[in-house]
Amino acid sequence: ANAETATVSGTVTDVSGVGIIGATVSAIESSTGSTVASAICGVGGAYSLSLSTGTYNFLVVAPPGSGLADSLVLNRTIDGDAILNFVIVEVSSDITISGIATFSDGTPVNCPPDTGSCWVNFQGPSSYYAYLDSSGAYSKLISPGEYSLQVLVSSASRFLSWNSSNTTSVTM
Repeated sequence: ANAETATVSGTVTDVSGVGIIGATVSAIESSTGSTVASAICGVGGAYSLSLSTGTYNFLVVAPPGSGLADSLVLNRTIDGDAILNFVIVEVSSDITISGIATFSDGTPVNCPPDTGSCWVNFQGPSSYYAYLDSSGAYSKLISPGEYSLQVLVSSASRFLSWNSSNTTSVTM
């Protein structure tokens, strides 16, 4: 049986409801980590994606210099046309979390550059992500709070063994 096609559309706004022109919404297939569709938001922060039915992670990337944080929504099942609206918040802190993601044996997570298939997911008061480079390194500006971190590698999900220069208020 062929997968059905669905339209996922909606808006990306800030907390006051203003549409964020230039934000990018991407659908990432949960099982493979592959980006299958993306759209740049237009007037009013509107976007539309055409997807096969399935389970996706949705990544919203704020326009550069906007002062807004990126957002990641995990494991959203799309079984028909859907409206997904995203609200992204201002970056309100100067805490930079950086480190090297490693597997449990201490080997750095080696991700091909620019594939978008490996990233660190920060879950806490806000949700963030940071792509890993080819040596497993990442860096992200986040709001204060306690976060759990998870490294997502293509279709495999492995918990992070973390070496960091700033571990303040981070829970493992």
